Amino acid sequence: MQLVPLGVAFDAVKVPQPVARSVRAALERHATSFIEDLLDGSHLWLVAPGSYSAAGSRHLVLSTGWHIAIPGPRCTARRRWNRPWPTLTSADLLRCAIEAAAGPTKGR
Repeated sequence: MQLVPLGVAFDAVKVPQPVARSVRAALERHATSFIEDLLDGSHLWLVAPGSYSAAGSRHLVLSTGWHIAIPGPRCTARRRWNRPWPTLTSADLLRCAIEAAAGPTKGR
């Protein structure tokens, strides 16, 4: 695992279980990747810096000032990638999937 600062190359949107499973299913036909936390079942989707607003969110948007542990390609300890080729996820696509799974957030 490597500790990586957020807000530079990407931000992270942390979605807790059980919403994460529904979001994952909604995005499975798209070229997205996520990091699955094997301890709590949450998922982290990486998005372009500043592309996902945290206003009214029921999930955590991590950006400048945060660091996350990024697993290596073969890591299966605490966190793992769902695909061998990590990519950024479209913030709009992720927002739509989260709203479909959890309902629209207030303030939007």
